[in-house]
Amino acid sequence: MVLARSSCCLAYSMTRIVDEQRCCIPGRIAHEEPTLTLPKGHQVKNIKKFAVALAVSAIGFGLVPAGTSFAKGGGSGGGGGSTAPAPTQPSGGGTVAGPCGQMTSISVGNVTLSASGSGYTASPLQVRGTVFNCSIYLQQYYIVFDEPGNTNVNCRANFALFGVLIINSGGSQSWSKSGSISPSGVTSTAGCVGTHTLRATLYDRSFGLVQGTAFLTYTVSA
Repeated sequence: MVLARSSCCLAYSMTRIVDEQRCCIPGRIAHEEPTLTLPKGHQVKNIKKFAVALAVSAIGFGLVPAGTSFAKGGGSGGGGGSTAPAPTQPSGGGTVAGPCGQMTSISVGNVTLSASGSGYTASPLQVRGTVFNCSIYLQQYYIVFDEPGNTNVNCRANFALFGVLIINSGGSQSWSKSGSISPSGVTSTAGCVGTHTLRATLYDRSFGLVQGTAFLTYTVSA
């Protein structure tokens, strides 16, 4: 029995020595923390959440709308003014989660001054075109017409188109507007007759953001 007890003690001592040597092996931490492994179901959920967040981020960067600008149209001479080249209209309807208007066509006519009393009166300036709504929502827009380079306050365009452009997602709407470049008339043709540059700026009604700008030329004759 003494021999058996000694054998047990020896075995126990050897076990402690092996354990202590194992803890002291270079590169091994004496008290290693257990590695936490998520269940398979939780790993799949985390991967799905990351994919959704990545997709939303991509949409946010890809669908931010930018204001468009038309090139300046050349005068056509004769009875008509100029027509601005239109931007490319996206296909498939509205795609932007917010205001997104485009002037897909726009043109302007010429103006004639007629003698009236001691001065002259101007025929109406006719502007017409089409607006496309590339938003995924119904949107309202308005257009402001002016002549930023014209210093003659008595002979220049300064009017707007309000309350007309209410367009469903992916839809287009034609419009026309007449305005006077000289509501009170002019006493002289000087500084009025000639080529004028008209600017048409499209805004959304919700935030007043510029959606696009077009420059056109028209002629005033007497």
